[in-house]
Order: sequence, then structure tokens, then C-alpha cells
Amino acid sequence: MGTTVEQDRPRYRRFALRLVGLFVVLAAILAVVATRVYRTVGDLVDANESVNHTHQVKEQILAATAALRGAEAAQRAYMIGGHADRLAEVYAALPQLPQRTERLRGLVADNPEQRPTQRALPPCWSSDGR
Repeated sequence: MGTTVEQDRPRYRRFALRLVGLFVVLAAILAVVATRVYRTVGDLVDANESVNHTHQVKEQILAATAALRGAEAAQRAYMIGGHADRLAEVYAALPQLPQRTERLRGLVADNPEQRPTQRALPPCWSSDGR
């Protein structure tokens, strides 16, 4: 004869408890994985911010160097050729130099390794050529 519902109840209960236990274990594993992913994404965001900051510093170094070289080249061209338009280029480039240098100082101010280099930067140039 067949089994009755009363006889099958303990088996169903054991099955239900095993199923609940399996879900609890899976939920715990999922929580651990989610926590690791959250931390990893946070680390990646921090690393990305550091990389972006480094690129900003590099861009500012290039911009300051280009402005300085442009002013120097225009000054040499004026001294060699005597063209007044070249002197105007020098005076047009001079106001950019203090801005770029100060921006660079601000960007590297948070890096203790760059403090000696920051102090070695020349003082801001003045637009009157001193």
C-alpha cells in the first residue's frame, strides 16, 4: 500500500530544511562575493583617480614647458632678427607662465615625494620680464 501524508511529512520536512540550508549557504557565498566585488571596484576607482591626477600633472608640465619654450624661441627670434612681432609673442606668453607654474605647484602639493621638486621650480615669472 501507499504511504500516507502523515508518514511522508518527516521526509518533506528534512527536504525543506536541506533546501533552506542550501539557500542560506548560497546567500552567504553571494554576500562574500558581493563584498569582494564592492571592495575591488572601490580600489579600481581610487587607482583611476590617481592615474587621472598623474595625467593632469603631466599635461600641466607639458603646457608649462611649451609656454616657456615658445617664449624663449620668440625671444631668440627677436634678438636675432629684430622683428617686433616676435617681441609681442614673448610678452603674450609671459602671463601664462605664472599661472601654469602655480597650477603645477597645486597639483603636486599633495605628493610628499614631489615637494623637493616643487621647491626647485623657478619662482613665477612676472610679465615685466624680471
